[in-house]
Amino acid sequence: GEPRAARASRRRPGRPADADPELKRRILDAAFELLKQAPRDRVALRAVAERAECDASLVGYYFGSRSGLMAAVAERAIEQFNAELDLAHRAEGPVADRIRAVVNEPIRALAGEQYLAQLWVDELIIHGDTATDAVLHRMAAPFHQRLTEFIAEGQRSGELRDVDPDVLLYSMAILPLLYHFLSPAYHRTF
Repeated sequence: GEPRAARASRRRPGRPADADPELKRRILDAAFELLKQAPRDRVALRAVAERAECDASLVGYYFGSRSGLMAAVAERAIEQFNAELDLAHRAEGPVADRIRAVVNEPIRALAGEQYLAQLWVDELIIHGDTATDAVLHRMAAPFHQRLTEFIAEGQRSGELRDVDPDVLLYSMAILPLLYHFLSPAYHRTF
């Protein structure tokens, strides 16, 4: 028969010879745009592929499944949030003001991108698996570290009393849940 190396190097039909990071980014951008227009459960992979101008099978190739795509969208949002957190951490000024900025950032993000709350709740909390648990860890670990550093700095400077960073982190983790469950009533009322 055919040598093992030759069999292994043969690609399956429909799969690109080399990964295309630009196409992967376009698919992710398309999913972001569609999630802004429709609830998560109404965003079809075929619609994402059409928006990204690619074959629907390529969405599966790059993200494995619909759940994988949604987890990648959530992860990208988390990366953006962590970048904002780093900016707040490096900022000058009173610790209390910097902590307020860190607390206000997720609220601002949820208000500006309303689909994020549903996405985080659905993909990271309700339908979580080992891949989404890794995403949650990548989000929570830097955030917890920054809060701990802020609080320690504030205590050293006398700006803050003894504050448990775990309690603050749990309180902030509840924000997307509250927003997700309460926003339909809020938007109907106001």
